[in-house]
Amino acid sequence: MIDVKLQQLADSLEWLCNAGFRMKQCGKNIYIDPWKLTEPDRADLVLITHSHFDHLDPESLRLIVHEQTTIVCPTESVSKARELGIGAVLPIAAGQQIRWEGINIEAVPMYNTQKPQFHPRANGWVGYVLELDGLRLYHAGDTERTPEMANVACDLVLMPLGQTYTMNSVDEAAQCVIDTKARMAIPMHFDVHESQPGDSERFAQLLSGHAEVVIKKPLIAHIKDQ
Repeated sequence: MIDVKLQQLADSLEWLCNAGFRMKQCGKNIYIDPWKLTEPDRADLVLITHSHFDHLDPESLRLIVHEQTTIVCPTESVSKARELGIGAVLPIAAGQQIRWEGINIEAVPMYNTQKPQFHPRANGWVGYVLELDGLRLYHAGDTERTPEMANVACDLVLMPLGQTYTMNSVDEAAQCVIDTKARMAIPMHFDVHESQPGDSERFAQLLSGHAEVVIKKPLIAHIKDQ
């Protein structure tokens, strides 16, 4: 069942594009993997899943990071994040948790199982589970279906649809949602770099009876890879 609080959490999420999101929760302005931003803003918290250019984008970060911003990123990405010269950078590894301003941030392994050349497990890249006002939000990052997902309990999951760099099929992405027992899912990482027309609708069909699917429109327009 989708309650009012969960619906409000879903409504607060703005899909920037790719794996990027912005939300205002617990009185804070939070970004995850911002990319291709064009307008300045003041972020309180920025979560980075890994160091690929479309997830750790210095130009976008300079538009939103200020002296009071906290950036959380995997250890491998710390040096690149610190090159900005502003904001506090906190490293995190899979399995670790950070308590920040009343928000619990947990890092979850993020990697490819079938295409390890894109996101090797050895790099230590991460997805995030945030506890927000009693709800658990899971941003899976650029991942395929991993064994660790069965241990992630969440209310709302942000899941890549993939087929090039992340998931191998929409069916696999849907099964990942079922693994987490999420009540609601928002697809990401489709229509840019990856996926086929109609994938988000198929994702919703596959999850009928398992989770409610909310399909967002990206705020930032992209040109697909040629």
